[in-house]
Amino acid sequence: MVNVTVDDSDSSVIYYPSGAWNARSASVPCSSCTANPDVKQTFDNTFHDGTFNPSSGSNSYPNVPLTASMIFNGIAVYVFCVLAESSISPDGDSDMNFYIDGFLNANFTKTAPGNNNTYDYSVAVFASDPLTPGNHNLTIRNGHVNGTKSLILLDKIVYTLNRTVDDTPSSSTLQSSSLSPSQTSLAPNDSSGVTKGLGGMLGPAIAVPVVVVILLTALGIFFFLRRRKQQQPRTISTFPGPMTGAWTIEPVSDPPSPPILSGSVPLSLEQNLNSEVGPSWASAYLSSSLTPIHQLS
Repeated sequence: MVNVTVDDSDSSVIYYPSGAWNARSASVPCSSCTANPDVKQTFDNTFHDGTFNPSSGSNSYPNVPLTASMIFNGIAVYVFCVLAESSISPDGDSDMNFYIDGFLNANFTKTAPGNNNTYDYSVAVFASDPLTPGNHNLTIRNGHVNGTKSLILLDKIVYTLNRTVDDTPSSSTLQSSSLSPSQTSLAPNDSSGVTKGLGGMLGPAIAVPVVVVILLTALGIFFFLRRRKQQQPRTISTFPGPMTGAWTIEPVSDPPSPPILSGSVPLSLEQNLNSEVGPSWASAYLSSSLTPIHQLS
């Protein structure tokens, strides 16, 4: 397994409302903040602090829960905070909920013991259940509407990749770790991973939609061309006539003349002609087509 540590100051972590969070570091002290832990004991010497207060006039966002969200690709995720033990100035009580992909996964509540100027560092306030490999959305919510006052000092987020060091590209941002998904804590300032940039985390999230868009575009063009081809009018080609050059055409000759009948005409034929066309027409036809018997003797 490989663990990747994301610092609270990484651009992949989105804070809302942004004005309710204070980005803290050794180089940017906060003189007006009541919570002032030792920054040198935090990961990369930075942390984000925010306070939920349901009372109006307490801050610019009364009764508005604070959230911090991040997309990661892994099978487990852990959240580490600094906890204040004081019960007043600052109020160190904690009321945090943790959501994975929009569903409540766990919560963390704690009543400060009342030890002023005392802080606990790198406390694992959340360890997720085993997750399916792939992209997930982690949302940390500090406080809830009409709830109790809650202080959050976010230090870092660690998520676990479902692969070994040999499977990952050679990079200084990933190192092996003995942390298993079932463990609920890490050693302070754990060196099992260092900060991972936004590009490395969102690479798979961007590549998958791009591939899907390319496939859908190719399918759309295929069906468009197919439908267009089916709608085009069909051209019916006539069969060409025979190629006369390949044929030997014999000249057409007149049919032979009918044979000349000789002999006497049977009485029945003459009687039939007389009855159908008349005696005069029958005599003319017979005289022109028949040769008299006496001429043949």
